[in-house]
Amino acid sequence: MTPRRKYILREAEDYLFITFGLMLMAFGWSVFLLPNEIVTGGVTGISAIVYYATGIEVQVTYLLINAAFLIAAIKVLGWSEIAEALRESEELLRATLDKDSLLYGEKEFRSGAGDTRREGVCGH
Repeated sequence: MTPRRKYILREAEDYLFITFGLMLMAFGWSVFLLPNEIVTGGVTGISAIVYYATGIEVQVTYLLINAAFLIAAIKVLGWSEIAEALRESEELLRATLDKDSLLYGEKEFRSGAGDTRREGVCGH
């Protein structure tokens, strides 16, 4: 299998699992939380409270709140910092999904002091 094909399959697998997780979250919200008027924390919790109080759909409030946060972040930090944060978030997501990452086994890494160590976060 070519490296390009491996990369495409890996990306497809990542997106498949992300989509599956989002579907489970949406199912939980639609079937358990919203009908029973259960509120969680964060933006989704605020969106649920707005829904219960006004009837405005959760997704509308969720989108508006996150858009406001994004605009505020761009104004405060600038586009370059936002792009860097998105890139780092993607790397974190990949690290948590990657079976060869530090979370699943030992890997060599270099700390800021320049020393090289081998560590595994999950004790594998």
